[in-house]
Amino acid sequence: MTTHERIVSAALRLIGERGMAGATMSSVAEEAGVSRQTVYNHFPDVDAMVVAAVTRHEGETAAHIAQVMKSASDPTTRLELMIRHGLAVAGHQGTLSLAGISPEAKAELDRHRIDHVEAIAGVLGDGMVTGVFRDDLDIMATAELVQRLIVGGTGSNDPVLADAAVHLVTKGVLTQRP
Repeated sequence: MTTHERIVSAALRLIGERGMAGATMSSVAEEAGVSRQTVYNHFPDVDAMVVAAVTRHEGETAAHIAQVMKSASDPTTRLELMIRHGLAVAGHQGTLSLAGISPEAKAELDRHRIDHVEAIAGVLGDGMVTGVFRDDLDIMATAELVQRLIVGGTGSNDPVLADAAVHLVTKGVLTQRP
């Protein structure tokens, strides 16, 4: 693992454990086993380091979701997998307070949220086209709501919560069957 990767991994661990406030240049340097100057050689400031850590986490999560989604043949199953996976692995976002970071870093981090919403919207759209989901859904509003549900329950491995979230969403979007 390169020094850069060690720093990003340390930042991600500290964000997950302590929130944004725990990811200072000094704490990350200590966690990574490097000097503060080494961290500054790789990142000009905390914002850049946090964006790099969250971007790596989001990339790994997206790759995992894409792999899992290959096994899902229908939109309902894909939506369920997205909800369950989001609840189980998005723990870093739950503790990530955006207070104190620059507007530019906030905008970069918001791009990840938008990517999630668009992925959910794609599944909802597929479900509408195939007639599995209601045809009167406001796709983007529903996708945003599902994303907020996931983030609100972030980091939960509670199967009861996951079942309730899946039931709430899927029953709300499915077409009515006699």
